[in-house]
Amino acid sequence: MADDDMDFYELLEIDEDASQDEVKEAFRSKVREYHPDLNDDPDAPAQFNALKKAYETLNDSSERNAYDRLGHRDYVAKRIGGFPSGDIWGNRSSGDDDAGGPTSRSSSSSTRSTSTGSSTGSTRAGRSRSSGNRSGSGSRSGSGSRSTASSSAQSSARTTGSSQRTKTTASATGSASSSRGTGGTATGTTTGGGGSTTGTRSSPAAGTSAGGWTDNALFNWWNDLSLGWPLMLSAVLLYVGGLVQYGLAHESGLSTLADRLRAAGTDTAALQAALVESRYGLTQPATFIVEDGALVAEPPLPTQQWYGALAGLVGVTVLAFGLNRAFRARRPYKWVTINETVGVSLAVAIAAGAYGGPLLAGALVMPLVYLVIVRHTRMAFQFKPTYLYVVGVSAPLVGLVLDAAEAAPMLAVDLVAMVLPLLSVVVLLLSAFVRPKIAARL
Repeated sequence: MADDDMDFYELLEIDEDASQDEVKEAFRSKVREYHPDLNDDPDAPAQFNALKKAYETLNDSSERNAYDRLGHRDYVAKRIGGFPSGDIWGNRSSGDDDAGGPTSRSSSSSTRSTSTGSSTGSTRAGRSRSSGNRSGSGSRSGSGSRSTASSSAQSSARTTGSSQRTKTTASATGSASSSRGTGGTATGTTTGGGGSTTGTRSSPAAGTSAGGWTDNALFNWWNDLSLGWPLMLSAVLLYVGGLVQYGLAHESGLSTLADRLRAAGTDTAALQAALVESRYGLTQPATFIVEDGALVAEPPLPTQQWYGALAGLVGVTVLAFGLNRAFRARRPYKWVTINETVGVSLAVAIAAGAYGGPLLAGALVMPLVYLVIVRHTRMAFQFKPTYLYVVGVSAPLVGLVLDAAEAAPMLAVDLVAMVLPLLSVVVLLLSAFVRPKIAARL
């Protein structure tokens, strides 16, 4: 995809005057292709880090201005201190492209032409770029185009069939990589020995070679979905459903507790007494789950067989993903992927809901979903949510364990454990959507 001189605009495949929204959209598209959790290629971590640095630079207006002013090489040397070698994107072949490629890149050497003259006002042909700084020896023209390079023995110009920029990705010595093709399908090019072959491949997440069951529009559509927020909110709604079920079963007790708290007002001692001295008929959540929470009141199988079937559903799901990693993935010890999170969470929700209702299902699913999404977000975007959100949504599970061990008989402990996830979600939403807007206006 690039050589050592490929700059950040080319890395994200955008124009120099691209808007911030276009920068973000280009990066999100690249994340789906090169994120280490979605791509089994050994070079994926380095590729992703390079894309991330390009995004962080171009998405920050001050850094972008400095980058445009200094030029790629000077900016990398002064602000970053180095950049991954172009080898991580695969070796470019000189001459003709692999069979089936729509266009080709000709290269007499691995260096690009350096701009030596001032701006002439002419537009770029095939988006040829200077490998030196953009505004030092070759200044920008008034129309925003770069100065065209003077004749050089070591120039490396792109050739296009109809002045269109191509998105091709070559692989290095037998490893496959992919680029988006028409209709959301990716075309992979494998180079090896003395020849080359081309084939179709959907997503690197599958960890498989070209073709196969992943080569279809449905899989590509699924892989292109952004599932972070929907997953987290779905887990929270599942838990809220459990709270509603618990509240309806203890309506009288909750009403009495509310009256006692209103009577206490701001009196700290009275509030403490109201939360400690009595449970007002409110059973512990763990007891409620076992006795009244099950969504399937009349199991279709004998009790032990029914519990075994529910546990087996989760076990088979985990085993299936484990076998897929062991035999199909090139990096079987990589972090949990989004697809794996969806599959396991769905199995856990079904099994736990049938056994103990949505309260148990939400308490189990929320920590898993939040842990995976927070980690993926911290790796892929500038927004760095803290892992304390995972701690917050884990409170109900901790409370259930304490209840089961009869270590937390006080009502106050149960209430805090049940309400804390909702507070964590509200803070997360404010941090993700409201705080950036306030900071941007200041």
